[in-house]
Amino acid sequence: MRLTKRRAAPTACAALALACVAAPAIRAAPLRQPPAKPRPVPQKSKPSATGSADIAEQQARARALDVLRSVGDDAKGWKDAAAAARVGSQAADLLWDADADAARAYLVRAWEAAARVEEPKQAQARMRNISPRTEARQDVLLVARRRDRALAERWLGQMAEDAEAASSSQPRGVFDDRTPRSTVLLQMALSTAATNPQAAAELANESLRDGVSFGFQNVLIAIQEKDFKLAASVFRNALARLQSAGLADPNEIYVLASYLYTPGRVVGANTTEDRGSFPLAVVANPTSVKAAAQLDPALVPEFLRAAAGAVLNSALPAATANPPEAARAQIGVIRMLVSQMSAPQFAELSAALQRRGQQLEVDAQFSNAPRPATPDRPAPLAGESLKEYMARRVDGLEEAARKETDPLARDIAYAKAALATEVDTYERGFSLSQNIKDAQLRQGVADWLTYRATLAAIREGAKEGNLERAAALAKRNGEPAERAASYVLGARKLFEAKDAARAGEWLQEARAVLKSAEPDEDAARAAFGVAALYAEFDELIAAQALAEAVKIANQAGLQGNWEDERAPLAKRFAGLTAQDYSFGTGGFGVKAAAAAFGARQFEEALGALEKIAAPEARGVALVALCRAVLQRPKNPPPKNF
Repeated sequence: MRLTKRRAAPTACAALALACVAAPAIRAAPLRQPPAKPRPVPQKSKPSATGSADIAEQQARARALDVLRSVGDDAKGWKDAAAAARVGSQAADLLWDADADAARAYLVRAWEAAARVEEPKQAQARMRNISPRTEARQDVLLVARRRDRALAERWLGQMAEDAEAASSSQPRGVFDDRTPRSTVLLQMALSTAATNPQAAAELANESLRDGVSFGFQNVLIAIQEKDFKLAASVFRNALARLQSAGLADPNEIYVLASYLYTPGRVVGANTTEDRGSFPLAVVANPTSVKAAAQLDPALVPEFLRAAAGAVLNSALPAATANPPEAARAQIGVIRMLVSQMSAPQFAELSAALQRRGQQLEVDAQFSNAPRPATPDRPAPLAGESLKEYMARRVDGLEEAARKETDPLARDIAYAKAALATEVDTYERGFSLSQNIKDAQLRQGVADWLTYRATLAAIREGAKEGNLERAAALAKRNGEPAERAASYVLGARKLFEAKDAARAGEWLQEARAVLKSAEPDEDAARAAFGVAALYAEFDELIAAQALAEAVKIANQAGLQGNWEDERAPLAKRFAGLTAQDYSFGTGGFGVKAAAAAFGARQFEEALGALEKIAAPEARGVALVALCRAVLQRPKNPPPKNF
């Protein structure tokens, strides 16, 4: 809401009345006296610009609290239970300081909604399984732990009881956490590590009650970024857990070894017949922390002794449900530990582990047949670098495609070869894609390669012509949403470099592309990205862009989760798996757009976002808008331009 500034001034009538009173008084005076001083006319106080802004912000804050109550009430009727849990808990968190009773009621309702989230009816994945119900409960518990610790403890206890009651015989993925409760605790720790590493450490330690989970190493890395000694202390607590509780799964040792030697890169236990294979998980955003073994060498012998003791004292494979797989997993972890025990002090321990490994060979039943080399997995050559190996792999895939006689199989083979290229060999990948006869598949693969190369050029920044290359690549992309997203990301780079004129030009390009785009989820996310960036420096166009984005979203008729703020990644070709390279991007989607509008534009943004047809998406947007107002700093930094 805008307040009009009024300037107070004396009226003509007031001045005339003052003159009529003063004149007779002067004529009646018998002696010559100095004229009386005119009485000043009272002036109305002029509101300062700061005062008007404060009033507007107070009104926006009060209005935001009303909106949050409305969202909290509406969420109980949503069909999407996960969205009701997530948005309801966020509304409760923002409302808590002003109305704790209502906020607590919304939070309890969010927990009840999370319990209604259905788990996917599909076979367990071999590597990692995601539980939608656990994710929904995690969102609620994050708020509960911050606002009502007793409530959080009660719900965590309920999760522990549920996990114990569930079937323990259900197979787990290699990189699954030990229990849903440990997943929640570690995600809570990860979300607080940057601002409160001590609290994150406490949550990570609490997760150790269920064992060492896959997510434990991510938390250790996050804590180390703030306090290495604290991370080392949590690591030692995990070693103590191994020694006291024993080894539940060899993957527990691999997780700890990852943090110690290769942070961000986790090898999993091999349970296949192929002795040389192993599962590998790598974080999408490369970590910058140094290996803990380098920062504190004393951790190495502590780890090796604790891990070796856990292996030597663990149950023999015959006592497990699947003896061959248990034996293979133990042999793999033994080989890894022995490879780190070259120092004389570990000679006796290394020998004991090797004897254990030899005993397990019979149970392991490894295949002696050599793994056949294929175009997709050629045998590595001695002294060959990873880059050389990948290039030779593409050569093999191209040769296999050239020899294929079936038209459909040939197209798929060329698509695989193109997708196997690295980002710095874009032209080769694009050339390979042009050999695909099917027009839709050819365009989809070419656009995927072009979009990947565009984002890579934008990440390099505005120097050395990278943005010019990105602009040229974007024009080559036939997918409108991807092209528009490229312009938005490039405009943000220009905005950060304080180049307002060019940033505006790139955003105008994005708007023009979206006007002719098919209204779908990707186009809507890109349109909200346009509005979010415009809100940083042009309020008038930002309001127009937000209305355009809402229109596209409604035309698409979309429902469900709109929380993701990464750049849209449209995959237009089916049957092939392509890498997701949108990590590290942000500023897209309805949540990002709503959060960009502050108290000055609250009413305009509210009017636009209330027109979103999908109730869940509307709730996500309104909560994000209210958060931008209620958590706005007292003295926000000025706009860049």
